[in-house]
Amino acid sequence: MTVEFVVLPDREGAGQALEALNALDPHNLQDRRHVLRHASGRPWIVGQWSEDVLVQVTLGDLRVAVVGFCGSDRAALTDVLAPVKDLRDLDRVVRRLHGSFHLVASLGGRIRFQGSISGFHKVFYARAGGTVLAATGSRLLAEVTGAEVADENLALQLLSPSRPWPLNERSVWRGITPLGMGEYLDISPDGSARPVRWWNPPAPETSLVEGTLALREALLESVDARTRNMERISADLSGGMDSTSLSYLAARSEARLLTLRWVSEDAAGDDSHWGEVAAEGLPQAEHLVLPGRELPRWYAGLTNDDADLDGPYAWTRARSQVEYLVRQMAERGSTRHLSGDGGDELFFLTPNYLHTLVRRKPFRSIAHLRSYQAMTRASTRNMVGGLLPSPSFGEWFAQSAQGLRTPADKVGNRLDFGWGASPIMPPWATGAAVEAARAAMLQVAASGQEPLSDLRAQHGSLQDVRSGAETARRTNLLSSRHGVSWHSPFYDDRVLEAALAIRFDERADPHLYKPALAAAMRGIVPDRLLGRATKAEFSADAYAGFRKHRPELLQLCEDSELARRGLIDAEALRAAVLGLHTSSRTLIVLDGTLAAEAWLRSLTAAQQRSPKLTEVAS
Repeated sequence: MTVEFVVLPDREGAGQALEALNALDPHNLQDRRHVLRHASGRPWIVGQWSEDVLVQVTLGDLRVAVVGFCGSDRAALTDVLAPVKDLRDLDRVVRRLHGSFHLVASLGGRIRFQGSISGFHKVFYARAGGTVLAATGSRLLAEVTGAEVADENLALQLLSPSRPWPLNERSVWRGITPLGMGEYLDISPDGSARPVRWWNPPAPETSLVEGTLALREALLESVDARTRNMERISADLSGGMDSTSLSYLAARSEARLLTLRWVSEDAAGDDSHWGEVAAEGLPQAEHLVLPGRELPRWYAGLTNDDADLDGPYAWTRARSQVEYLVRQMAERGSTRHLSGDGGDELFFLTPNYLHTLVRRKPFRSIAHLRSYQAMTRASTRNMVGGLLPSPSFGEWFAQSAQGLRTPADKVGNRLDFGWGASPIMPPWATGAAVEAARAAMLQVAASGQEPLSDLRAQHGSLQDVRSGAETARRTNLLSSRHGVSWHSPFYDDRVLEAALAIRFDERADPHLYKPALAAAMRGIVPDRLLGRATKAEFSADAYAGFRKHRPELLQLCEDSELARRGLIDAEALRAAVLGLHTSSRTLIVLDGTLAAEAWLRSLTAAQQRSPKLTEVAS
């Protein structure tokens, strides 16, 4: 079952919003809707969830609901809540919980509503009828408040390879705001609300030995929170270190383990070999291996409607494949699935860590620099030229805003040690779309916005975590429609903290692959698997899918919703779909556009099917 709910202030006016929700009811949830109430008796939390994901505690006027997986039952949660006298006291409580969840607390007419640090569990809020409403999804708020699509934010979806933070946080719905990293929403009885920061990233000062002990414990607790009292659970077992680690951790539980692996069409990829080796070490598990030719290829089904209307889905090109795999797990009795999402973001540092390392530990950085130079074949002059500049966060945004028209095939030729990967706009983006993106970037540059961390490397990891967790959150919405919840333990708060606390020069090693995760899993995962030094890439699958489904992609160019909004030149997009792609980089540039177009078409179709939705959104 999909988990989604709205949180209402403890005031009379909030009832109007509830009436609007009841009248709209686009999902016919009346018979399955749950309502939790404030101490006053007024509606507090309204939505749908299954009983196994809710832990609710009432202590006098204090009401706390945890929706998700926190590793604590009602008795344990009651014990840690006993000293709480103020909503700010919940800072200490949240830091003792494992897993990933939404927490909603009501005390004295005030509400504290928060999700996870990564954003896998996210909070959105908007004003409606003179009061603030908050919810787990932006689409739900858009339906209730009648929000319109913000074309200026939709233009940002075209940026490649990704939208830099904080642009990646912006909702495509006007007037709907997501909570930032490490914040909770403080809702007052008068219906006003403000974000409050309760968490900041740890300083990366912990040694590998000490840090991996904390990381190991956090991963054990996170996986245990999902497997406890389960008869059946599934997990990816691609052969990569991230999914392999989770599979071996899940195998320690009493739940019957089903592992899932699909075989890439790339004969040169070695994931299949390492997946077989990993499976040999789990003889008690059932192993499902699916040949790539049996799966929908990438880019399949992009013209089909998608019920998730929160916004464009980053994995749109693989959506049909994900749904197929989820159905396979559901048919075999799994209702929870563990995925290795987030491992790369935490343990495979992007090149900008070198910019930080060379300034903090210049002698230790030499080996790292030589390794990167050998891998990229960059000249010493270009390396020095890339590492010397040290623009502020705002200056980097302003500089990046001027390079939005850089051709995609030129991007890979430049050394980029900035605050993120400098984004570009595709050649089919109109001048209006480019100017909208440039204006948004210059706005950030002029705003005095602080980065997620003063350390460029730490900021880069956090930025990637927020983007990756958003994709995993949306994948959970997709998989839940088929009865399987999607879990990404690497995005859990305690796991995130433990990984980020490890020193950069030990979290990355020029001679080892993901040394922090390997050290944490020593003794649980066989050493042979932890010594893997390769990483597969899937351009062969992308090319095969692109060739097969080119006719569908051409359909997206016809009567384009993005073109109707003045954001793309449909003929230029059509030329790109028909053109040669000698590098997978030019395929990647298509992703944001295809995702945005597919989403807009699904939105239009949903409005046509639901007169109430059309009336509210008009």
